[in-house]
Amino acid sequence: LRSALANADLRDPAAVDGGGISIRVGSEAANLNAVINNDAMASSYWEMAYDALAARNMKNPSRWEPLLAERWEISPDRLTYTIHLRHGVTWHDVTDPSTGRSYTRVPVTAHDFAFYVDVIRNPGIHCEPVRNYFSDLDRIEVLDDYTFRVIWREPYFLSESMTLSLSPLPRHFYDFDPSRPDGFNENDQRNRMIVGCGPWIFDRWEKGSEVVFRRNED
Repeated sequence: LRSALANADLRDPAAVDGGGISIRVGSEAANLNAVINNDAMASSYWEMAYDALAARNMKNPSRWEPLLAERWEISPDRLTYTIHLRHGVTWHDVTDPSTGRSYTRVPVTAHDFAFYVDVIRNPGIHCEPVRNYFSDLDRIEVLDDYTFRVIWREPYFLSESMTLSLSPLPRHFYDFDPSRPDGFNENDQRNRMIVGCGPWIFDRWEKGSEVVFRRNED
């Protein structure tokens, strides 16, 4: 499959750039790491800051259209999905809260998708609601920086949906040692931030007041 970005035909060509919007929310998230926080607000913030491989077409939800993926192939038995990523997609710039090191224009690669799966499949990570959906996943094979395979053990009615809705996780930002999962679960500094690759860039979180995003000009 190859086509333009998902739902591009639904965007209003006469829309006016600029301005801002304030939205009242019903509660404050405990933290902003939606991997370990199943809170609806944390998830909605990640949806603003991240993109997935693909999205359902809003007019025909049975059809998937590309976002971070440029195209993909599905094996006849529907167990293997070969994903070809877009080139030129970068993570939002960030300064590491622990080291002070700055990361600018870091590319989003297949390794970041494999990293996400490694994290959620670690039994010590507090993400049981998400991990359950991947119990039939066999493995991810990284073929090169922009190509990987998602391989399922057996037919699963959600395999297409779970594969094409995958989002990456920034390896350069998160401190993850598989033998010490609490370093990911309890990293208060990083879990107060969002480093995404989508249309909105996390700017700041003032507890009890506001969470601020700004438009990603890229």
